[in-house]
Formats: sequence, C-alpha cells, structure tokens
Amino acid sequence: MAPRTVRRATYDPAVDDAVTEELRSAHDVLAEFYADQLADALGRMPTDRAVLDLFCELTHAADLGSRVADIGCGTGRLEPYLAAKGLSPRGVDLSPGMIHVARRDYPDFGFDLADLRELPFDDDSMAGVVCWYSLMYLAPLDRPAAFGELFRVVKPGGYFRHCVQSR
Repeated sequence: MAPRTVRRATYDPAVDDAVTEELRSAHDVLAEFYADQLADALGRMPTDRAVLDLFCELTHAADLGSRVADIGCGTGRLEPYLAAKGLSPRGVDLSPGMIHVARRDYPDFGFDLADLRELPFDDDSMAGVVCWYSLMYLAPLDRPAAFGELFRVVKPGGYFRHCVQSR
C-alpha cells in the first residue's frame, strides 16, 4: 500500500477573523464558569460516557498506540476520564483562559493553545481524536481546513469521535 498523502487545507493563522476572536474571548470569560459547572458533568451524562467508552475500546482495539487528542478540550475535563480508560490524551483549545484552567486543574496532562485549523501535531501521530462539544462552533467556511487537520493527525485506521449539542 502506498503511503497516504495528506494535504493541508488552506488556512492562514495570521488572518484571525472577528468570529474566531469573538469565540476565543467568550470562552476566556466562560472558563471559570465551565470549570465550576462542568467538572463532574460526565457523571450525569451516561450517553456521553457510553460513547467515550466505545471510542476508547475501539482505539485500543486498533492497536495504534494510546496517544489521543482532545480538540477543543476546554477546561480539560475529559483528560482524566480518557486516561482512566488507558489512553494518553493531550488537550488543545483556542482559548487561553480555558487552557489556563485546564493546566491548573489537571497538571498531570498536557494542554496546548492552538486553533483546530492548524493543530500542533505531526501527521499520523494520534491513535484517535475526540472533539467533544467543540465542532459546533465551527463556521461552515472553516470546516474543510478543520476536518483536513483532524484527518491529517489521525493515524490510518485510527478513530475520530465528536459530540454536538442537541435540542
């Protein structure tokens, strides 16, 4: 089988649009509220736990390693859960406020400030990627670059799982 060619979608981080800045600023303001209100949210969300458990099981079964990325990690609340299931998560978020809280509250895990349209990971470096309640903020025009990045960092045969808010 020929090596896969991964081409990045067009995205220029120097051109940070107003929508991205508004999203970043809003989540900076919400970081402490999220830490307070959502820290134990998985305990109240059996469906979310079941979906995450399946992601963990499938990721392990793929035998591609344990490195996974939590894209749009917010305050880092998924990292302990994923680690307890035997994975090695690394969080990424657009908001400096969210990353500050994640690093403070979960110092045993790694967190990076980054835009999901330009992830700080090598090609084919993750056994899986989780985007938990984060892709719903993505503008339609940004989707090609974002999904291209998610595809780029996940190893062939790896897993991608996302969750969005339902009404």
